[in-house]
Amino acid sequence: MNQAKIWVSQAIYKFKVAVALLDAQLWQDSCLASQQASELSGKAILCHCDIDFRKTHDIGLIYKKAEEEGILEMSGNLVRAANQMTRDYLEGRYPRPDSERPPFLMFDETDAKERLRWAMSFIDMVSNLIPEAISEYESEEIHKMLDRACKETAATGLKNRP
Repeated sequence: MNQAKIWVSQAIYKFKVAVALLDAQLWQDSCLASQQASELSGKAILCHCDIDFRKTHDIGLIYKKAEEEGILEMSGNLVRAANQMTRDYLEGRYPRPDSERPPFLMFDETDAKERLRWAMSFIDMVSNLIPEAISEYESEEIHKMLDRACKETAATGLKNRP
């Protein structure tokens, strides 16, 4: 298996983990798994194009590197999503000395579902750039998982954030 496919497989796995954690109402962990799926997707693109990258969890930096190399263009919405998920990762993992509440309380169901949508957008970007990395079956499967999560959002009356 080539390295890009390995990165993509791990991204899809993390997306599925994010959905499972959402189902378990573990909002923080779902958000962090979505962040990891997005990060791994970007690293798959760089790996596929034989572009060296430094170890980082900053999704914006990963995709900026791909932009600088002329591989893709990021929309403003995806740039904002990348930056927010990086903040989630950096600020949402451990208690801060100046905080009066644990980090898992920073996240709610709406956040988790929004991060899932963002992660799907990053995975779709990989699918468009490296079609052989994601089978049609895998793509349909994870889109169905996302659709189910979105329908549950509508059923609970939660509104998506802009």
